[in-house]
Amino acid sequence: MRKRKLEQDENKTSKAPLLTSPNHTQPVDYAAHLNQAVQSNCVEQVLHLLSLGIDSDIKIQGVPILRTACLAGNIPIVLALLRHGCKINAAGETDGGTALMTAALMGHVTLCELLLKSGADANQAASNGGTALFCACVRGYPEVTEMLLRWGANPNATGITEGSTALHMAALSGGYRNCELLLMAGADVNQRRFDQTSALCFAAAGGFSNICELLLRYNAETMIASKDNLSPLCYAADGGHLQTCMLLLDNGASVHGVGYDANTSPLHCAVSSNRPDIARLLLQRGADPVRVAHGTTALDIAHRTMNQQLIQLITAHLEGCSLR
Repeated sequence: MRKRKLEQDENKTSKAPLLTSPNHTQPVDYAAHLNQAVQSNCVEQVLHLLSLGIDSDIKIQGVPILRTACLAGNIPIVLALLRHGCKINAAGETDGGTALMTAALMGHVTLCELLLKSGADANQAASNGGTALFCACVRGYPEVTEMLLRWGANPNATGITEGSTALHMAALSGGYRNCELLLMAGADVNQRRFDQTSALCFAAAGGFSNICELLLRYNAETMIASKDNLSPLCYAADGGHLQTCMLLLDNGASVHGVGYDANTSPLHCAVSSNRPDIARLLLQRGADPVRVAHGTTALDIAHRTMNQQLIQLITAHLEGCSLR
């Protein structure tokens, strides 16, 4: 039978346009066929279906077809969709994600460049406030990060759910080069999330000493505390990262934490997490083993957990202090 052009869906909903099959008994969901062809990377099939007039802006379960193409990084299919009028900044109905975010998340450098040159918005935000730059930093793709920054991506864009920035994401994932690129582009090294944690807190928690050193060169503050009253040194001590603890102490971090009278100290964290080597370091640097925080001391914690190694370490330290 003679093929008819599909009518355009003015609202671009996820409901796919239908044509009748040759036997006139079953509707043919060409949108589903297009989605399958895109997922299967069948360029010829995609071109054929688009030539029938299928809407290139269709959404399958709320996800724009262009995002599906970007997931696999198939440039010929992306080009075909764009040539047929696909909206490059179309966002997912659920998460607000775009094709550029998907390409950045997958590390498709060439595809990201193509999308940016074709008009993709480097600063468009998803429903959670994250941008393509977040995606590149979460997965650790410095080439994508560098490209996005060249195209004007804001290094200080803030997510609306946790208040994270790309620098937080880069520090959390251990991406040294991403951190370096963001800082050179003007990222605020001391910007805090809603829970008051900074990039240094994340780097310290992960034991990424090289990132901590980089952040400190850009004047990261060591004397800050999260909403849980934990300093970067607390995070490093809790994680058992001896080298990071030494680095922070050598760069001005207080062995007592932040707020001597009430907040949990790094020594509390080290003892709670059974880190005797770090507890020894902190005691050597002047930590107070009988300091009360939240009703308990580091020695109390050692006794409660029946950790003989830490009990002996702290007791020997106290005995040594009494003899001086």
